[in-house]
Amino acid sequence: MHFYYRRNMLEVLGDFVLGDRSPIGSRFQRVQMGNNWIKPNFSPLMGTITTMMTDKEMIKQFPLSNNSKKILESKHILSLLMSSENNFTSMLNSMCVNNY
Repeated sequence: MHFYYRRNMLEVLGDFVLGDRSPIGSRFQRVQMGNNWIKPNFSPLMGTITTMMTDKEMIKQFPLSNNSKKILESKHILSLLMSSENNFTSMLNSMCVNNY
C-alpha cells in the first residue's frame, strides 16, 4: 500500500472510475467503459479506494492531495460505492467524522 499512497493512486483510481464525471478532469481522452445495458465491474477498484480511505495511519504518513479530496467529495463516487459489492460503511463513517 505504500506504493499506492506514494503514487497518489487514490486520485488516479477515482479519476478512472468516475470517467467524464470526475471533478478533476483529465488531459487524456477517456475511453467509454460499458454501455447502457452492461456496466463495468469496478468493485475491486472501489475496494481499493475504500481501503485507502479508511487507513488512518497511512493517511497520516501520506496526506491526501487536493484532487483526491475532490474525488472523495464527489456525489458520483458515493453512488458508485453504494452500488459496489464492497462494504463501504467504514469509509462513509470516515467521510462524516473527518469531513472528507
